[in-house]
Amino acid sequence: MVPFGLSNGVNFRDALDVQDSFLKRKDIGRPLLGCTIGAFAHHHLPESIKALPNGILRPDDINIEAFLSDCERLYEGHQKLGDDFPFVAAPCTFIPWVEAILGCPVKVSGNSIWADHFVEDISTWKIPHNVEDSPWTQKLLELTEILVKKSSGRFPVALTLMRGPADIMSAMRGGNVFPMDMIDEPDRMSDIAAACGEAFIKIAKLQHERIPDEGWGYMDGDKGMKVWMPYKYVWIQEDAMALLSPDIYRDCFFPVDNHIAETFGHTAFHLHATALWAVDELLNIKNLDVIQLNYEDAFCDAEGVFAAWKKIKVKKPLVIWAQYNKDFDVWLRRVLRELPGGGVSLQISGENYERALEIKEHYCKILKEV
Repeated sequence: MVPFGLSNGVNFRDALDVQDSFLKRKDIGRPLLGCTIGAFAHHHLPESIKALPNGILRPDDINIEAFLSDCERLYEGHQKLGDDFPFVAAPCTFIPWVEAILGCPVKVSGNSIWADHFVEDISTWKIPHNVEDSPWTQKLLELTEILVKKSSGRFPVALTLMRGPADIMSAMRGGNVFPMDMIDEPDRMSDIAAACGEAFIKIAKLQHERIPDEGWGYMDGDKGMKVWMPYKYVWIQEDAMALLSPDIYRDCFFPVDNHIAETFGHTAFHLHATALWAVDELLNIKNLDVIQLNYEDAFCDAEGVFAAWKKIKVKKPLVIWAQYNKDFDVWLRRVLRELPGGGVSLQISGENYERALEIKEHYCKILKEV
């Protein structure tokens, strides 16, 4: 078995061979393993969540000191853990930044943070062009700069979670009426999707400008969306696909996602098992380097997901996210049996450091047995 790329004490800049092998789908004898400390926001960044006031959230309500304290704790825990990935910090991924920048009120209730819809009339729906002037953009860029300074080269700093045009539009309009708008006003909604795509590109570029270029490459994706590439890239996430038909996605959102991928030259795509039909569409995006397809056993078509993983793996590197549970043993054995060879990365989440360490130990045990 190839040793972990980041055993204790190994500098991540000197351990990129396994990452390069993943991108080139070279067989290293096992899938890459990333262990996430904290599957949910209140596990991953507990001090940051505790510091948020209930009700309407404003940019200045984000407690920077609490966030940096969470990041330092996660960094130290990950250094002791040692898997195939460096610790990656991104600005408060539990905040729906792009939705807020484009006008959504952000609301907090306990551990729940969400973007509330505000568009009541699609005939007057406009996407602002001057996104750089939003107080939410300024706070996002401030946090990015603070993280870069805090890192001092110890760990990579990534873009925040930005989702994608369909997700953004669904949040702005409301998930209950957004799909009907796509049927009733397809041309208008296509124009809005294109404008959301341009806003996405501008916000991503503003963050990239504040993240130093490094000779060793670039890590993006917080928690279970980690991928290394030798160049800066973006993640696209379209969870709202679950509300759309294949034809609607193909006609309205595929061109926008493809445009984002072409703009940056390299892209990763996050997909849920609720939209397995989209796999064939995504494989046709030329500048899409990596596809992540999650395994969610609560509502998952297991056979359909395994079939989709095999299809993806033939053409592109595959990232699989799953939450650690009692079925991990059986599930991992099937993954090793049915997805042999290179180009597979497993991102497994546990609620704390002890659970993440258990994931790694369990993974190694099963690999030796197999």
